[in-house]
Amino acid sequence: MVVKAVQKTGPSEKIGLVVIKDSRPCIESNLDEARRNEKSKKGGLAYSLGSIFEFIYSVPKLIEISKDAENLKKMYKKEELKQEIWNEEQQNTANSEKLNAIQFQLSVQESLKFVDREAFFVLQVEREDDFAPIKQLDGDEATPEAATRALSDLHIKYLALAGA
Repeated sequence: MVVKAVQKTGPSEKIGLVVIKDSRPCIESNLDEARRNEKSKKGGLAYSLGSIFEFIYSVPKLIEISKDAENLKKMYKKEELKQEIWNEEQQNTANSEKLNAIQFQLSVQESLKFVDREAFFVLQVEREDDFAPIKQLDGDEATPEAATRALSDLHIKYLALAGA
């Protein structure tokens, strides 16, 4: 199993880190400040590889994980929500006062629990080639415009490499 990752831009970047925890691979997003700033022997960040949530599994491994109903149950997350309610008479929505919906979410990263450390690999990729997150609507970084610019720049690079 392979997970794609990029080098973090700095200790405060909000990106899930690829780590080994309890002898199993996992994506960790809740490191305390001391661990986020911890340095490696080479002077860089000790926790520096951020997952871009691209997972590459072999077909036999996927079949193995999905055959066991207990495994699948561990991968689903259940969350009760307050969903807006449609008012037919007024033709608008209103916020709900109480929990009125249940959301089930299959978390691919939860499948890492079923991967042996010896069969786990990290593929470090170039940020500008593989990662342009959208985390906010406005600002300088991580916006739809920034992602569009990054995708355009990537294809300009491909054209240049092709001799166009």
